[in-house]
Amino acid sequence: RIERDSFAKIVSTVPGAICSFQLAKDDASRFPFASPRLEDMFGIPAQVLERDASPLFERIHPDDVDEVRNAVIESARTMSQYNRAYRYRHPTRGEIWIEVHSIPSEEPDGSILWYGFASDVTDRIRAEKTLRDNERLLRLVTANARVGLVVIGKGYRHLFANEAYCEILHLEPGDVVGRPVPELLPH
Repeated sequence: RIERDSFAKIVSTVPGAICSFQLAKDDASRFPFASPRLEDMFGIPAQVLERDASPLFERIHPDDVDEVRNAVIESARTMSQYNRAYRYRHPTRGEIWIEVHSIPSEEPDGSILWYGFASDVTDRIRAEKTLRDNERLLRLVTANARVGLVVIGKGYRHLFANEAYCEILHLEPGDVVGRPVPELLPH
């Protein structure tokens, strides 16, 4: 009883869902164990998923569902870790991103049982996309600027120089980045 209570307390502090996922020889799937957060994460009652995981698969984004299924099959075939992020259509929150990390084990009945962790990584995925978009915009702006733009780092070394800056110095970008400023200044 004490061990079960301790485990329940530990599980309740995890920012995702600890779970096991079982794939039977007849391709039926279910979640024999899931911490309470799995229900919140997927918007499907745990009692349903304990019997049948197909409602969860029905909500995986149509562009991702085949990749997820194929990765499960490959993990079962090779008994290799399953690590995947995919889009999921949550019934109340809309499209979210779920990331799963699990390890398979072959059971005596021939089924495969994965032990793992699932988490909602929507905020991280959106932040990464925003960062990529901002980097793309910054590259576009600096590449087309008609003024010399430069970023200087530790030791007064050039970390970045746009084309206009390099033209001022009559150098190629590869001859500027990484070099100390004093080396490139006219004497």
